[in-house]
Amino acid sequence: LLKAMGRRISNQLTNTDLVARLGGDEFAVLVRGRITAEEVAEVANRILAALSEPLSMGRRMVKCGGSIGVVNVPPGASSPARILTFADRALYSAKSDGRGCIRFYDADLHKQQIETRNIERALHKAIENDEFVLHFQPKVSASTRTVVGREALIRWDRPNIGLVSPDEFIPLAEQSMLICDIGRWTIYAACDAASRWSGGESVAVNLSARQLLDPDIVHHVKMALQQSRLDPARFELEITETAIINNTQLATSILLDLKALGIKISLDDFGTGYSSMSYIQEFPFDRIKIDRSFVMSMNANVKSRAIVEAIIHLAHSLNIPVVAEGVETEDQAEALALLSCEELQGYLIAAPAPFEDMMARVMADSLLFESESA
Repeated sequence: LLKAMGRRISNQLTNTDLVARLGGDEFAVLVRGRITAEEVAEVANRILAALSEPLSMGRRMVKCGGSIGVVNVPPGASSPARILTFADRALYSAKSDGRGCIRFYDADLHKQQIETRNIERALHKAIENDEFVLHFQPKVSASTRTVVGREALIRWDRPNIGLVSPDEFIPLAEQSMLICDIGRWTIYAACDAASRWSGGESVAVNLSARQLLDPDIVHHVKMALQQSRLDPARFELEITETAIINNTQLATSILLDLKALGIKISLDDFGTGYSSMSYIQEFPFDRIKIDRSFVMSMNANVKSRAIVEAIIHLAHSLNIPVVAEGVETEDQAEALALLSCEELQGYLIAAPAPFEDMMARVMADSLLFESESA
């Protein structure tokens, strides 16, 4: 297959161009005599088109594709390694943009790469200096509105900058393999916090695909529970469908080992991934969480409401309770209660906040209620 791909690339080049396989499924192409970006892009687009053509292998037809990173080699350049590094960064950017496209290494990408490296270095220090904090978002019973659990959401308290949203650093942590270290910190911190709650509510922690396949994940969850003396029944891990589908057999095995500790496992963002019925049937999930995109539009969009209703019906037929995320209005909450959704989570209930702030608001509301009743 790789030889065939190499031939297809060569067929799009002139006699003065060179192509070589770097290793794995990566090829380097040295294009000569093209001066403008448009000329280089024209060659690159021809290569992409050639790679995407179906390939006959025996009785099967194989469809491949590619992404291309491009760097302009200035006259007198004397560092092939540096040139290849820039091309590789452009290639990675092309893959991040959705694959099947071309990305030139330019000043904007160079600046972006520098910022990424700076954040990565700062993240290393953040782990060493314990710069992370947890905010909690409550989950309530749809029928009584009493708090039944809280989801732990990490924030980075970056020196001289302030709180940084996980959307800004978790993707980079995933790429740089720091996610396992950050994920372990979250598990220990969440267990420690929940062990000091007086109401016995559960605490939930998100687990990424990379964290799920961490060979030490079961050990760290066990140690966090032991050190905090938290009842395992009060600890919950939330995973997405994509975390399972990439390696179903191994993921299921690890999840069963985790569940053997006595903790709960929830399927998060249900409806946005592959929604394979097989793994829902094979693994005994304790909860299914409906993705906020369906909940937020369910009263305005007939299709979204039908999907929400179908998910709740499916879960209940398998004796699995349901949590609805992204609940922002009373109309949504009432509609979900009518559909027998067990739990609600969203800004209608409360925004994520430090636990101390959350308790302070509860006390203030309680005092206000008492004064109004007097």
